[in-house]
Amino acid sequence: MSGGTYINGIQKGLVAPLVDAADNETVAEVVGNKSDTVAGTSLVALVKQIVAAVPPTADVTAIKAVTDLIPDAGAMTSIAQEATLGAPVGASLSADIAAVQTDVTAIKAVTDVLPDAGALTSLAQDLTVAKEATLGAPVGASLSADMAAVQSAVDGLNDISASDVNNEVDTALNTIVPASPTAGSLNDVLSKASGGNTFDKATDSLEAIRDIIDTNNTSDQVDLDAILEDTSTTLPSTLSGIETKIDTVDTVVDGIQTDLDNATDGLGALKTLIDTVQSTADNIETDTQDLQTQIGAAGLGLSAIPDMAKDSNIEILLDHIHMPCKVYPTLADGVTVTADATAWTLGAFVVVVPASTITAGFDIHHISVEALSANDIYELVLYSGADLSETEIGRVRFTKNANQDGTMDVPFQTPINAANSQIKAKLATNAGSSTADISIFYHTY
Repeated sequence: MSGGTYINGIQKGLVAPLVDAADNETVAEVVGNKSDTVAGTSLVALVKQIVAAVPPTADVTAIKAVTDLIPDAGAMTSIAQEATLGAPVGASLSADIAAVQTDVTAIKAVTDVLPDAGALTSLAQDLTVAKEATLGAPVGASLSADMAAVQSAVDGLNDISASDVNNEVDTALNTIVPASPTAGSLNDVLSKASGGNTFDKATDSLEAIRDIIDTNNTSDQVDLDAILEDTSTTLPSTLSGIETKIDTVDTVVDGIQTDLDNATDGLGALKTLIDTVQSTADNIETDTQDLQTQIGAAGLGLSAIPDMAKDSNIEILLDHIHMPCKVYPTLADGVTVTADATAWTLGAFVVVVPASTITAGFDIHHISVEALSANDIYELVLYSGADLSETEIGRVRFTKNANQDGTMDVPFQTPINAANSQIKAKLATNAGSSTADISIFYHTY
């Protein structure tokens, strides 16, 4: 058969025109004169049966009006789902499910990194330890037990009546203050000495203190009226006088400051002058030190004359001319000096004046030649200084021959030697190995 709905081989669309058919001719005209070869019933008769079974047209129209309002199969499915799950929150139940799936995925990403059951147990134990480290270990079986005990104690406090508290306070207030209360306690506050109480209510109570304040103009009380009078009259006048004097001092100080700031006579100017003087003094000191260095280096100046404060070379010359002459050795034989065996070769050192013998600065004016061993030409050299540090201070020649014995006072000149200086001598001769007995003439400064 072609498309459409069929009833016992008859297309449903053909039924409607048959509903109102009244005779066979109408049926035959619509379906033709066909017979149902299977049932043995003519097609016309069959159609009549169908037509007879179809409700009236009005009923069909009413039924169609109802069925037209029924949704199709897909809509019916959605209605069934909404009846079971409720209306969707989003555009549809599918959208709601997709949103739930997104949330589930996010939750899974978090739960995937959570520890397993054993680790969670360890974590719980760690949290317990941390909690006890913060709150302290429980006194009883647990912190909950401790909290329950505290709550019980608080409940016990709630059972104390106001009268109980009042009675305890009254008893405490009416108890005699001990002679030696605890230091810093309320009882101790009533005493000047810590730990010792000499409270006397006649003089130390609040009422006694108030009586003293209220009573004026007695020998042992505070005269508040006099204080008030001084405060309102005498004190302002006194303060005014003090202020006037302060203003005067301020004026004087300003004048002093002006003088100090003066460009000519002020501290700044004086400081400049002092700096200039200091600079000049520094230059003089430098020059003096340089002069002293030069005098000392030459061995002729003041630094070479210990224990002698001379101001100028004139005084040194005067001393050189007029100081008493001395000899060494004195009241003893002279010192023998021997020449080297080689001609004109100085022999060994011989000490003429031992160290620390002449205790002032001195110079030598003459050599006394007292004996010569042979006819010869002699050359004598004198030295000043410690062993191994000898410095030549002068030399002289003298002769012995058939006509003269060579004994004489030979003029001699040396630098001024420091006090306690050691003097040595060496001798050389033309023939060699000759000796000379000598002493020195000197004077001190």
